[in-house]
Amino acid sequence: MESNHFAHVKSNFSRRSTVLAIGGFDPSGGAGVIVDTAAARAVGAHGAGVVAVTTIQSGRAFVSSTPSGSADVAAAADAVLAAHDVRAIKTGALGDASNVVAVARLAGRRGCPPLVVDPVLASTTGGALFDASGGVALREALVPLAAIVTPNIPEAVTLGSGGISCVDDMLRAAERILDLGCRAVLVKGGHLDGAEVVDVFADRTGRRHVFREARIGGGEVRGTGCALASMIAGHLALGREIEDAVGLARSALRRAIAASYAVGDGTRALGLGGPSSPGA
Repeated sequence: MESNHFAHVKSNFSRRSTVLAIGGFDPSGGAGVIVDTAAARAVGAHGAGVVAVTTIQSGRAFVSSTPSGSADVAAAADAVLAAHDVRAIKTGALGDASNVVAVARLAGRRGCPPLVVDPVLASTTGGALFDASGGVALREALVPLAAIVTPNIPEAVTLGSGGISCVDDMLRAAERILDLGCRAVLVKGGHLDGAEVVDVFADRTGRRHVFREARIGGGEVRGTGCALASMIAGHLALGREIEDAVGLARSALRRAIAASYAVGDGTRALGLGGPSSPGA
């Protein structure tokens, strides 16, 4: 009889709420669901992932993207929802309109956990991750269901239909995105020039908050948008209120950027280490 070498090890397992991330697969590991699941775990939740679009890219160059079938995306998400204590859903690149509609149907169910929409339209390396109809479906079908939408400057311009060159423009874009029906929005200002990084939070209750921090040097880091949205989702899964979740996620992201590291000759990767205990 085969012996069990671990039979006398005392069990000290904890239980964690799950963030279900639905988005793109990046084989370089620098963005997409690989980063989403690591980021959720880094703030104390469990990260589960469904691949909605598969890319071929290296971190330096983008080759192609192929959407998954919407039936497969829906079935995979349903499987996780049935088996896990999913307390938040995060979406990234979804590839096409059929996948957006499939996720919107899921998110529109009664009792569905809060939805964090990172409206990823293109990769950092320049490849399109949505077709035109997918962008329209995102704006009309998914954004209105979101607890929070987290666009960067180009994405906020697309969703909010106006140019952005300063903080006041970011605030106006946040107002226009709120008009689409979401409950809150965080417009990320990393694409603007300056020594500071400025993000703008707004919600439907009238709260407005401008976050300002000194920009961290060291070169470009991939996956920051994916990680921030997933960290927000992680804190929502742990029961935080939305504005608190945003603030905590931004702090965690800054630590991950400060701990970033080089991989090959591409851009730097986030340093996503897990906490010592859930919620740490």
